[in-house]
Amino acid sequence: MANIFILNGSPRKKGSIASLIKAFVEGAKESGNEVREAYIHGMDN
Repeated sequence: MANIFILNGSPRKKGSIASLIKAFVEGAKESGNEVREAYIHGMDN
């Protein structure tokens, strides 16, 4: 089992990258991994 942290920097929260991340997260969780995500577009420093 692994801990996976995903940084999504895409400017569209419901775009194609979000769809790819969703599919990856589902597969990773089914394999017993712990997955966390962060949406970083527009965050302040």
